[in-house]
Amino acid sequence: MNTHKITILSTADWDAPLWTNKQHIASRLVQRGHDVTYINSLGLRQPALTRTDVGRILRVVLRLASSLGRKIVGKKPEQSTPVDQRSLSNCPRIVRLPVLPFHGNRLVRRLNQLIIRYVAKDISGEVLWTFSPVTYGLEHTHDRTVYHSVDFLHTIPGVPTDFVIACENDLLTTSDAVAVSSSEIRRELSARTDNSIRVWENVGDVGLFRQNMQDAREPKAVFCGNLTPTKVDFSLLMAIADRGIDLVVAGPTTIDGESADTEVRQLLAHTNVHYAGTLSQEELSILCGSVSVGLIPYELNSYTRGVFPMKVYEYIGAGLPVVATKLPSLEGRVIAGLDVCEATNFVDKVERLINEDLSSDIRAELSQQVSRNSWESRTDQVERLIEDLLAKESTRSG
Repeated sequence: MNTHKITILSTADWDAPLWTNKQHIASRLVQRGHDVTYINSLGLRQPALTRTDVGRILRVVLRLASSLGRKIVGKKPEQSTPVDQRSLSNCPRIVRLPVLPFHGNRLVRRLNQLIIRYVAKDISGEVLWTFSPVTYGLEHTHDRTVYHSVDFLHTIPGVPTDFVIACENDLLTTSDAVAVSSSEIRRELSARTDNSIRVWENVGDVGLFRQNMQDAREPKAVFCGNLTPTKVDFSLLMAIADRGIDLVVAGPTTIDGESADTEVRQLLAHTNVHYAGTLSQEELSILCGSVSVGLIPYELNSYTRGVFPMKVYEYIGAGLPVVATKLPSLEGRVIAGLDVCEATNFVDKVERLINEDLSSDIRAELSQQVSRNSWESRTDQVERLIEDLLAKESTRSG
């Protein structure tokens, strides 16, 4: 496989508390020898008058001032991220563009475009792999563009919906390939374009989670993920704890400007809940390999309608049966170990699975069945797609 110069335009910062598709794909492309530049999130959500967001704006202004008169070429971090201690050797060059996070304002958009044109003129490559529909023209400095949609970003509170959809419509027309993480996203985007869209469901670090499986399990349920009220149904987690089931919760309590509200604080204060904090991938795999059941207690709303949870295959890779709410991406799917149910049956399902106490052989079989749903397999697909796109470019040029 040839190596290539690839730019990844992300919707998450490289050092975010939890890694998602963007960092996993970028790090593995670097590991395979590709020249990867990773552009941190452009901050699509408009800031609010909170201490976190005011600090966010000040940092942007300082970066803008410091960038005047010099190139932004990116650099590798000097230390590993809190997410994964193995990541430093597989780290791309990191770029943070000094754009103002008020994308709904036409004048600010024009200013951002000028800023990017000035400070990022040397960011170019063979492929722009963008997870963001808002690119400010970065595709014009690359030979090929792939749009990879993993969320309904336009539904997030504070995001300029009309602008994001307009940008997305442009990418659906101009991109050389489009990939999405769920059939629900493909259904919506297909109504806006005649171009083909491939479904690449979120996969997981299943090898790591399988590696840290334990034979003896504690009769506990676990939820790993961002503790955001717009995404997680905390009433289900509270009902599990109220039933007398031991519950372990791991993940950041503040993300994208949302602070832990009353529901989160009440849950973490419950006597049957242990809060493990924000863990590395290694620590998460050890935790999941020591308990009995994995939980995906998502709210059903306009945002989660398009979500295929990353933890599905990592939970199962750890030998955990999984209980999930009826997300459109999961409902009707036949995945070994996955139980999708109504909220009214959620706690009963969890209790039954904990009491079943699956044997180590059954857990190992579950893990083995999802061995192909890995980031290594996904990176193979990414590389094949890039090769195909560039081969078409070479043929056309010749």
